[in-house]
Amino acid sequence: MYYYSETRNILRLAIRFSLLLCGMVFINRKNSKDAHNVINKAAQTINTKKAKIVISPEGTRHGGETLLPFKKGAFHIAIASQAPIQPVVASKFKFLDHKTYKFDRGNLVISILPVIETAGLTTEDLESVMSRAYEAMNKEYNKLNQSQN
Repeated sequence: MYYYSETRNILRLAIRFSLLLCGMVFINRKNSKDAHNVINKAAQTINTKKAKIVISPEGTRHGGETLLPFKKGAFHIAIASQAPIQPVVASKFKFLDHKTYKFDRGNLVISILPVIETAGLTTEDLESVMSRAYEAMNKEYNKLNQSQN
């Protein structure tokens, strides 16, 4: 068991290091001040460098039958930068055992949904944008998972 846990930790560090080299920014959700600073910097980067960002709006991985509730950070960034939201939905990772992190053979189906525009929106529109995105993405998530059965 010791060997397995050490190997898993080394793999996690290697993946994290690779993502950092690709420019990935991790948000410490336990420190709200730090998270807000990262979100504000992301919005500025989108505007000044015409950057694209990828955010998992659920904030974590899971193996559930429906999407988890969305966190607000991605939507704050989109509205603050007035950048469009491009929803991308991946089917359930049926090839991954979420308890042991062991992979098996399987397929992953990805669907790209229509863009959700944020031009002209303010933070007052945040909840409605989140709701629209969640409804569209959860409907597609369920559709993708049914097609894999």
